[in-house]
Amino acid sequence: MPGAVYQGVKVRGAAAGAVVAIAALASGCLSTADCASAGQVAMSCAAGVEYDGHFYQAWSDRLPVARGELLGEATYPDCDDGGGGCSGPAEPTRVWEMRGASPDTLLVGREQGQDGWVVFARLGVDPDDYYRLVNGVWQLRKVPRNG
Repeated sequence: MPGAVYQGVKVRGAAAGAVVAIAALASGCLSTADCASAGQVAMSCAAGVEYDGHFYQAWSDRLPVARGELLGEATYPDCDDGGGGCSGPAEPTRVWEMRGASPDTLLVGREQGQDGWVVFARLGVDPDDYYRLVNGVWQLRKVPRNG
């Protein structure tokens, strides 16, 4: 899947739309129309994890992470981007809470096949509530705007 680069932040898959939305800031929300209208198939092939019965989309691995307590096991959804059916069982991974955020909105973990930490967000979560761009560098807000 093609990615996007904005202000030096490179993202892959469905996360590309999320970072463009972060950069826009004027929009105030993630663009979820593509995944929502395409249904579960699009979400299962997006870069992200399933945890506690919900899908969390991967945001850029360039965003700062404040890893909290271990929450438990999530899964990378199985996917066959070629359209030929399931590629196999979902692969397990561990996720942590994001300090200052509810696990109902954000998680911290590793994107499938990557070593670094990444933030996973529920679809529709507004990244502007948690991050701000200051002099070209993404920073965590001390207190989320919605909290």
